[in-house]
Amino acid sequence: MTAVDVETRPEILPDAVYTRVEAAGLVRVTLKVLDGLPIKRVKLGHRTVRYRGRDILEYLARRAQ
Repeated sequence: MTAVDVETRPEILPDAVYTRVEAAGLVRVTLKVLDGLPIKRVKLGHRTVRYRGRDILEYLARRAQ
């Protein structure tokens, strides 16, 4: 596993809410892998899942340790 290059990663805003596609792009994984990662999700409906920016940043910080 390599270190995350913060210079090339888009800025993740802590108060933003991201779709599955956006969150997968920020973490740089596929949608299937994203579903298995221990990132907190917000379920807005039966099929609607969103990710908060602060939860993505928390996951990336844990992974970097």
